[in-house]
Amino acid sequence: MRHALVSDGCDAPSSGVAVRTAGKAPPPSCKGWRAAESMLILLLLLGGCSSSSDPSGDAGRPGIRAPGQVDLQPMDLAGFRNLIARQRGKVVVVDVWATYCPPCMRNFHHLVTLHREADPQNVVCMSLNIDNQGLAPIDRLVPPVLKFLEKQKATFDNVLMTEDADQVYRKLGLVGIPAILVYDQQGRLVERVIPQGEQSPYVRVAELVRQLVESG
Repeated sequence: MRHALVSDGCDAPSSGVAVRTAGKAPPPSCKGWRAAESMLILLLLLGGCSSSSDPSGDAGRPGIRAPGQVDLQPMDLAGFRNLIARQRGKVVVVDVWATYCPPCMRNFHHLVTLHREADPQNVVCMSLNIDNQGLAPIDRLVPPVLKFLEKQKATFDNVLMTEDADQVYRKLGLVGIPAILVYDQQGRLVERVIPQGEQSPYVRVAELVRQLVESG
């Protein structure tokens, strides 16, 4: 069962994070077939099953969101790679960041600008948060990460890595963050862009994106 943690910018009870759980409802308060029937109706109303309003069954899938919605999707590296693969035919820019990395947070707005200005038919932007260092449950990492994304108006795919940061560094070949991964239209990693001196890494990212889009 996949849990999608979603925020539309409105306050939610307790943590401020709205958690949408597909296919799960509170236990019935009474017994018998009438209770089961009521529960089925409740599940349908809560979106626990596909309905005519979503015939494709895409609601809650990565990359499917309401306009202007900021979301955060916990997943492992296999899920992240699948997310990249689904963007075949487009250039993909992934900002690898963490809330404990001030330079990451200072540069993040460039990803938002690229997302806003690039042709969505050619370029896809994503963020990959690696706050997880194996020291706290994932759900405790969600509020500060989501708060930052909401402030940035990051209305694209935002991944919260469930594998710890050391594994992510090793498997993605990173030596540190901030780092921006640029993938070509065939899903191949073209370059890991890192800061050079005082210059923002997005100067190089913009150059790479332009070259890849022009080469088609």
